[in-house]
Amino acid sequence: METWQIKLLIVDVKTAMPLWALTKYPEPAGLAKNRERNYNVAMTALMDDLKTLVTPSALGSNSQK
Repeated sequence: METWQIKLLIVDVKTAMPLWALTKYPEPAGLAKNRERNYNVAMTALMDDLKTLVTPSALGSNSQK
């Protein structure tokens, strides 16, 4: 059985050093529609992780005021 992954690598442009790597593994499925659904679920989770990474925390943003 193959294991699929969706990986997002964020790299610093100046140094070419990786800053963050986010990976999600869609659940395997036999039917094409289920594979597509599982891919979409994994992609949504990856985007949620990215939003969490780049969104300032409420505590940090209030302490600057």
